[in-house]
Amino acid sequence: MTASRFLPRSIGDLRNPSASSRNANDCDPTVRPDQVSRTTSPGRSANLRGFRPGARVREVTLQLGAHVGQQNFEMDEMRDLWRWLDTSGFDWISAWDHIYEAPPAGGTIPHFEAVATLAALAVETTNARLGCLVFYVGYRNPGLLAKAAITIDHLAGGRFELGLGGGWHQWEAEAY
Repeated sequence: MTASRFLPRSIGDLRNPSASSRNANDCDPTVRPDQVSRTTSPGRSANLRGFRPGARVREVTLQLGAHVGQQNFEMDEMRDLWRWLDTSGFDWISAWDHIYEAPPAGGTIPHFEAVATLAALAVETTNARLGCLVFYVGYRNPGLLAKAAITIDHLAGGRFELGLGGGWHQWEAEAY
């Protein structure tokens, strides 16, 4: 089974799945065509109520990412998925930090460790930001995790973002 058969052709398919059947006013039926800015692209809403000519307009940027829990895939399938996400324009890709499968499966399914997985992700991609949602501070020595994070950031060319958390999975933390 390959992960790519479940994926759209590109991120454009996700952001604007049927551009030919949409117009700039689909999200807000109260906007008349003469109110739509010339810079509004197809598929984007343009609500200009209260707009004053010459007023400063704050542009909001949408970032789209994928949280890929590293289980239920063989490593080659995950690597294919990461490359597809990276070349399709996703802004970030993240992994998780779990010792056990979620939900637990008794070690019967592929499930990979976060630091090693992120190192592999770093060398397989070139564009997307990388991270872990999040590293549980109770699993690793802080100095060792900091050194691993620095190494991953170097492998990724500065694209790694370190996230730390107090954890939530009590059963897993106690078992560790």
